[in-house]
Amino acid sequence: MKTILILAALALASPVAARAPGVDARTVIDRVQIEDMMIEYYSVLTQHERHAIGDYFTENAVIDVNGFKLDGRAAIQHFYDNGVDTRIANASTYDMLLSNPRIVVTGDSAVMDAIWTGYLADNQYTAPRLVEQGTEHSTFVKRGGTWLIASRKLVNTAGMPTVIGEKAGN
Repeated sequence: MKTILILAALALASPVAARAPGVDARTVIDRVQIEDMMIEYYSVLTQHERHAIGDYFTENAVIDVNGFKLDGRAAIQHFYDNGVDTRIANASTYDMLLSNPRIVVTGDSAVMDAIWTGYLADNQYTAPRLVEQGTEHSTFVKRGGTWLIASRKLVNTAGMPTVIGEKAGN
């Protein structure tokens, strides 16, 4: 009987242990600011010209995509300015969906886990096609009232792009 009571207590306690810490008005505002920033970031990321994408990052930010690492804002900006994803033609529309973001704010730092999905529309007459999907674990810091990305660890689980060379003329 004692074992049954212990198991029942553990079963009831487990969901509570997995829940995020409580939120207050400030935390809700911070979470909305982070989510809005990441939606904007993903919109900029899918444009053919990614001007000022580095502005979303801290000076010493790190991106790790399946083991491919970029260290620092300047390296991140250079990569996005010059990398070529051969799947995406200039006439195509490439969009990213950010879904299931779980954002936990602790003072001036935060962590987000999310799922992202990339899809490509070759023209207005054919259905878009899923191109890639993966998970993201990102950390953020608040500096001067603005949230910035400190690190992003992306695991591309399907459709990892082959980014080659640099754009012609660079």
